[in-house]
Amino acid sequence: MPAKPPPPPPPAPPPPPAELTIHLALYPSILQRHSDAKGPNNDGQTLAHLDHWARHTLPHQILSRIHAQRGLDKDELTTVVKWKMARGKFRPTLLPLVTSNDDSTVKRITTSAIDVLSSSSSSSSSSGQDGFAPVQSALDTLCQLKGVGAATASAILALLFPDRLAFLSDELVDVVMHEKPKYTLPYYAKVWTRLTQLQAQDRDEDGDGDQRRQQWSLSDYELAAWALAVSRKLDAAPAGKRKGPADEQQFSKRAKEDPAPRPKIEAAPTAAGVGPRRSSRTTASSASKLK
Repeated sequence: MPAKPPPPPPPAPPPPPAELTIHLALYPSILQRHSDAKGPNNDGQTLAHLDHWARHTLPHQILSRIHAQRGLDKDELTTVVKWKMARGKFRPTLLPLVTSNDDSTVKRITTSAIDVLSSSSSSSSSSGQDGFAPVQSALDTLCQLKGVGAATASAILALLFPDRLAFLSDELVDVVMHEKPKYTLPYYAKVWTRLTQLQAQDRDEDGDGDQRRQQWSLSDYELAAWALAVSRKLDAAPAGKRKGPADEQQFSKRAKEDPAPRPKIEAAPTAAGVGPRRSSRTTASSASKLK
């Protein structure tokens, strides 16, 4: 007699709402702590500098271009990937794959993906299959690039459209889904659905939502989850082991050896001047102009 399939796992418990609210406000200071612990790479780029470039400078660079050229070039894509790895896990095979794309292909595919979201409804309250369809189409387009999977594709688009989607970071999955991440588009659809549900609950004035989260973009939930997860790791690490992992030395070495030129990264402001709430609102407003 064949064995019965295991029962489906129980639904993930909700993330701690009060902690999320607090940690979005703490994102700048936790980012700075994490950046200080890691130190700069061999190019002098710290996580704080890369984060400022990715969330502030890059969207404005894209907006400054004419509509037909509103894509990333190869150097910008490479820097987004370096930001992604500095913020999370180092993946030694990722950067060589990404840099193997030629510049014209990167521009064409990223422009096409951005156009998909620019030309569709920008309502962040659109949930379900209809709301996810343009997001999935844009992600599918980006995944044509070598080295770009669901996580990297979501990172690129979340920087430009924070109201429409969030970066599929390990920290987001840990805090919101309470399970190991899967770096696939079907799994991202599951995470996106969960985030839109949380957002709808927080925007329900008659429900149990927190008024402080009523204006949160989907990316705000990721910023808060990242800050919460990283703060736990920083607080749990022994005092003598709060430097970045050995992988960071490999990252610095690989970044130094990478022959591709690097976009200029503006100096990041002090932690007190990098407000994720402000940046999300600013970036969301800027992204709406991509239409």
